Amino acid sequence: MGRVYLCIGKNARTPYSFETARIRVYNIEELSYHLKENAYLLDEDVFGEALIDWVEEECGLPDLAKRLRALLKINDKPENFVRQIFEYTGYYDPKEAKEIQRQISVSGEVSLLEKQKTRADYYLGSRHYALAIQEYRNILNDGDGKAPAFEGMVCHNLGVAQARLFAFEEAAKSFERAYRLTGDDRCLRSYLSAMRLHLKEQDYLEFLTTHPEYHEASLKLEEQVVERESSWTNVRNDSPVAAMKSAFFAGEEETCGRLMAEEMERLKEVYRDYVVQ
Repeated sequence: MGRVYLCIGKNARTPYSFETARIRVYNIEELSYHLKENAYLLDEDVFGEALIDWVEEECGLPDLAKRLRALLKINDKPENFVRQIFEYTGYYDPKEAKEIQRQISVSGEVSLLEKQKTRADYYLGSRHYALAIQEYRNILNDGDGKAPAFEGMVCHNLGVAQARLFAFEEAAKSFERAYRLTGDDRCLRSYLSAMRLHLKEQDYLEFLTTHPEYHEASLKLEEQVVERESSWTNVRNDSPVAAMKSAFFAGEEETCGRLMAEEMERLKEVYRDYVVQ
């Protein structure tokens, strides 16, 4: 089961708005959650008088506001504001809070675009593909002046997120753009992979004949496909499902039922880790 949180203070009549993240929060718990989810976007400007006044007046937490004003008076670092809020609310355990503080500290040394990419990469890594796609597109649409290598990485990761949602045609466009920007052969193979999945087999072969410059990369891709198919076969043969099938067809109903129950519990835990914050 997920953790049970004891809410403190009160819900605000007027929410506090974070313009950069386009997010509004209505209580101290929502503020804590926002600080965690947007750790890489936080800077000194976030923790000003306006936020502290909101904590005091709208959330009804004058003691916390007093502590935050003391930090503001000495121009303390953003991670120390966050530590104070987390210690007061108890919203995160010490280990989790310390990691969030570390992320904020590191973010102070990078540009806003790099912070946005870090957040998008976090969404990608945590399988929130739609959010990742939105973030990557925001970065790409945010004017000119981006270094080709940086823009290429963004395009590549955008393609990965799109491919994970089976949008292979869109992914192919992103991977191709990444290859044009970086010249990285890995981006090229990703482009060919997306085209291979998007097109019918005959259409894909015709595509390759019209692009002889991709011949060598396509051969390397096919080698990878063969290796992955072999690896997947081995994994599948050693999987819990294979053991269940073996027990079922052997008439070992009790063993089959036990294996099914164990696998169900494992999948439940995976699901809980994924959805419970």
